Amino acid sequence: MWKVTIPSPYGGEPSIYWVAADSAAEAETTARHQAGDGITAQSPVRVEHADTVDLVDEIWPRPRLVDGIRVFTFDDSRTAYDQTQVRDDLHDGDVLHIPSENVAGFLMRAWPIAVSPNRGALHGLTDPDDLVIDGIDYRPSARVAQTLLDPPEAPSPPPTRPPLTRGLRQAAGTWTVTIAGSERHDGEGPYIWVVDAPDATSAAAVAEHHHQTSQEDTDTVVRSVEPGAPTADYPWAYNDLRGIPSRTVVLAPEHIRQFARIRLACKRRDRFLDSIDIPGYIFTDAEADDLTDMNEHIVTLVRQLIDEFSTDS
Repeated sequence: MWKVTIPSPYGGEPSIYWVAADSAAEAETTARHQAGDGITAQSPVRVEHADTVDLVDEIWPRPRLVDGIRVFTFDDSRTAYDQTQVRDDLHDGDVLHIPSENVAGFLMRAWPIAVSPNRGALHGLTDPDDLVIDGIDYRPSARVAQTLLDPPEAPSPPPTRPPLTRGLRQAAGTWTVTIAGSERHDGEGPYIWVVDAPDATSAAAVAEHHHQTSQEDTDTVVRSVEPGAPTADYPWAYNDLRGIPSRTVVLAPEHIRQFARIRLACKRRDRFLDSIDIPGYIFTDAEADDLTDMNEHIVTLVRQLIDEFSTDS
């Protein structure tokens, strides 16, 4: 196994690709192919054999390779979800394994998707028959993830796509997603979201993420994902997200990870302030320096994100 480090074109943290290869040159070629449009042919890379890399220098535990696909193991599914948003060594198609919960899945763009019946904190795989998305074939990742599950939890046969429901009309790339939140425990009805997405699994992930953030509720269950958009005689109230510019709904993975870094940095600063939230408390010089460093780090992350958006536009 080889470790290939590729610098960010935006000046942020470099990306790390663990790959299987017989030589350094082959490892570089494989990593460049996986990085795709994120780098140019002139981008410098550093290639190291895994046996020569000091474990002390690694921030994150390295993955193992199964059939050439990276498999990352986590203590719990919440940690797995959070780390997919911030780690620079996790990439599209990588497999996620949480043995303690018997959950396995893979990263679909920026969405951690579970193929196991128990999905934990990950999003569910809504349409197992549609795993070739925008030319990317996720079937090898799904197969590797399924091999990691205990036999009693092996996935049931893939469900068929639901028929068009009354009050829905065919609309290419539009899905109507029903999500029940914690209010279901009080007997209240679910929310219905209408989203644009290339496939059912992505639609469910987009709608569920929007529900969890807008309603501040992570106790959610995706009840159904139906192709089409509501008509005038649709019998239930719904929330239409199609009017929101797609950039605010679906961002490039590197942008989502940068947002997550900013969020984590802010949470660290808030925890620091909460720990000394005492009336009349006076900062020591060391604490004042720590707070200054935290604020400057947040400013740097925000500036990097602004620079990335400016470069993309």
